[in-house]
Amino acid sequence: MAERKDVSRTRKAVFQAYLELAKEKSMRDVTASDIIKRADISRGTFYAHYKDIQDLQNEIETDFVSLTIQANLTSIRAMKENPYKSVYMLLVYSKKNAKMIRALSANGTNESFFLRLKISLKEELAIAEGEVENQKAMDVLLLSITAMIVDNCREEALGGSDKASLDTRAKIISALIGNTLK
Repeated sequence: MAERKDVSRTRKAVFQAYLELAKEKSMRDVTASDIIKRADISRGTFYAHYKDIQDLQNEIETDFVSLTIQANLTSIRAMKENPYKSVYMLLVYSKKNAKMIRALSANGTNESFFLRLKISLKEELAIAEGEVENQKAMDVLLLSITAMIVDNCREEALGGSDKASLDTRAKIISALIGNTLK
């Protein structure tokens, strides 16, 4: 049991170090040595958990995307019945987690995070929609919806936009959904 606590504590320290460093400089400039020093762990401990910095980044991104999907599963599954509320809740979630998204996306320079989020969101929306008559049209629609939601997420994480409120954005996206899914 003590071993598990040490592993958990180490992972938490490494994740925290990664996120702090992501706020301070470009992720291209963050090294394993930076994380080791910030997390106050040995080099051997870092490499016992991760093969390299990319491995760590992939794990953190995957964990956050999974948490995002799980936290919004009810909204995602209700997209067809109540698109406005579903989209609005997703946008609010991205606003509340803007600092984390900014860190994970290395201030918008790391496209892999946003791509991973788009793919996961599209998969969950596809599950919610089930079988449809025109699968190609549905794929295009789902890609459009996820792109709009994730692009708004990116905008919010990078400082927000004065162009439109969350309410207005949700109305625009939900109108697209409502016109095509019903």
